[in-house]
Amino acid sequence: MRRIAPCPRSGLQHPGSPAAARSPRRFAASPLALAIGAFYLAKSPLLQAACTPASPYGAGINVVVCDPGVGESPDTLGNHDRLTLQAGTLGTVRMGTGNDVLELNGGVVNTVLQDNETGSQGDDTALIQGGSILGKLDQAGGNDILSLTGGQVVDVDQGSGSDTATLSGGTITGRIEQGSGADTLTVSGGWIETIDQGNFGDTLTIQGGRVGSISQGTGDDT
Repeated sequence: MRRIAPCPRSGLQHPGSPAAARSPRRFAASPLALAIGAFYLAKSPLLQAACTPASPYGAGINVVVCDPGVGESPDTLGNHDRLTLQAGTLGTVRMGTGNDVLELNGGVVNTVLQDNETGSQGDDTALIQGGSILGKLDQAGGNDILSLTGGQVVDVDQGSGSDTATLSGGTITGRIEQGSGADTLTVSGGWIETIDQGNFGDTLTIQGGRVGSISQGTGDDT
């Protein structure tokens, strides 16, 4: 019987040789297969980080980062709280009383109540640079600030007080209501379907972007 010698360069054995029978077969995963596996592994709920720190939150100052959120509905209670969402999903965000800050850089939120206590008059700030609020951003009483540079919100209610809103990008698909008080709204980009500045001496400046309809109510408006 003629013996088959191993290949001098690769060291591969003939399939019928005894050495080949003893050698386990090795397979190398393709880069595409590795990338697909890593993608689905990263999407696993077991590996996703939730909001940090986790609820329940105390009555003091809470600084909460959700990256990504995984369906929580944070309630940061009272005082001056800050909540940042980088990615993922949140339900209803309740920020209680106090001067609160919401920073939305990505992800999806159902509804944001920055003053969800009856009679609350906190001076709240919403910085929306990306992501979406599927329902209303409710800032309630106080002198509130909205800065929209990207992302999408359905409705905004800034409530009573002397409120300020600037829109340089992004979209408000429904309406922005600034309520009573000497309110200021500046639009330089993006799109607002409806503007309602309420009854008082309000200021509206349109430098660019797109606006559907405008109502400034009564008062000495500009």
